[in-house]
Amino acid sequence: GDGDHRDLHSSPTRRSSDLKSSFDFFRRARDETNELLASAARRGWHRIALAGTGEMAEIAILAARETGVDLVGILDPADNRPGFSGLPVAATLTGLGEVDAILLTDIRQPQKIFDGLANDFDPERILVPAVMRIARQSGKQVE
Repeated sequence: GDGDHRDLHSSPTRRSSDLKSSFDFFRRARDETNELLASAARRGWHRIALAGTGEMAEIAILAARETGVDLVGILDPADNRPGFSGLPVAATLTGLGEVDAILLTDIRQPQKIFDGLANDFDPERILVPAVMRIARQSGKQVE
């Protein structure tokens, strides 16, 4: 638990608690991303696209090395760079070739991105870290 660390920072400032919660967020995101990619690999989904550039995409790129899936690129219509962290960036799914599953890595507006993807892609194959807290189309919250 956290009890034994409490007196290390006797005067926790607003800023350090923000940093801690953001650190916890990314640690949980990393664990969940590892788990999602490992389970995708077990199901034979090896060609994975990321949806959204940014820190979550970087976490996923590191996780992919450990889980043996093949990241084909990043879907991000808002990002006009040709590449991000060594992966190609495309505005549409077709620009990434054949894709077995999509990992949601956009933390700015994950629900909007998920809804858009689910129109063109099997929602079962859209992998969403629980930290994103998106609702599936059925209306139930994904925990």
